[in-house]
Amino acid sequence: MQLILQIYRLEKMKIQQKTSYKHNLFLLKILESIARTGSLTNACIENDCEPTTVSRLLSGLEKELGVALLNRSKKPVQLSYFTVSHLPLIRRIIRLTDELYSSAEQAQKTEKRTIRFSLTTSSLSHPILAQIEE
Repeated sequence: MQLILQIYRLEKMKIQQKTSYKHNLFLLKILESIARTGSLTNACIENDCEPTTVSRLLSGLEKELGVALLNRSKKPVQLSYFTVSHLPLIRRIIRLTDELYSSAEQAQKTEKRTIRFSLTTSSLSHPILAQIEE
């Protein structure tokens, strides 16, 4: 049973490592919320997430980046000097990502699509051709 649990944990770690970049934007939004609201709890309420999950994900991002993002030695938890000094960049990344998604959404609405279909040769004299032209 222990071997199965160890294999499960290893596989889970592999999956988390492969998908960790997907959490980065979410975590940047959390860091920005902490800066605005003043606490991790308020940031989690604002972003509808669990503080324990966010803390774990932020720890993973800290390991990935090699710098502290939060100062956990103070209560309540505060942003690290690194995070505070990079808040303008964090906000810019969030804004640019929002603009990209907005632009993509707009493109979906306005993008021309090609419709392909085929007709039999006998349908050339059929009234359907008039409807297609319209």
